[in-house]
Amino acid sequence: MVEMLEVLGIIGVLSIGGIKGYSMAMHKHNINKTMDWIAEAANNYYTFTAGHPAGDLITQAYDSTWIKQFIAPKEWTKNGNRAPMGVKMSFGASGTVTAQYFSVSLYDLDPSDCTDLVSFGATNYPLKSLWVNPQNKSFNGSLCTDDQGTNTCTTAINKLNSPAKAAKACKGKKNSILLMFKAY
Repeated sequence: MVEMLEVLGIIGVLSIGGIKGYSMAMHKHNINKTMDWIAEAANNYYTFTAGHPAGDLITQAYDSTWIKQFIAPKEWTKNGNRAPMGVKMSFGASGTVTAQYFSVSLYDLDPSDCTDLVSFGATNYPLKSLWVNPQNKSFNGSLCTDDQGTNTCTTAINKLNSPAKAAKACKGKKNSILLMFKAY
């Protein structure tokens, strides 16, 4: 009987470890898939805008149908406008006749997910700017912080290009990030 309890105890410990490992692997997979969606949307944006006159794009810049049809990954709309990791995700476009910009926003990020996405984005995407809002609100000049804790929405990308620097900016319980891609 004692040997049976020992075996059950060992199986229980291994099961708990397996479940935790699986959970961590799925979470990492969802973060990677979110990064893939961001890259796909940016590539779609650059491909679409390359074939259209700038004036035509400006009139359609905030058209959500345009974003959903040509830019956003198809899975995004099927997923209820949420990233694979479950947080709210939105895509946008804006600009002038001479330069158009594409942006991706994510909301309700915990500090570790924010850090992963910000440090990856700062080093791997062609960004014009990268903003972090530790108060999880819309972006404006008084609500964003950089890695030095200054209140600004014009955070220099090179200030956030490492996990340590990104962690300083992603200090809120829930964070928002905005990635503004360079004009095509």
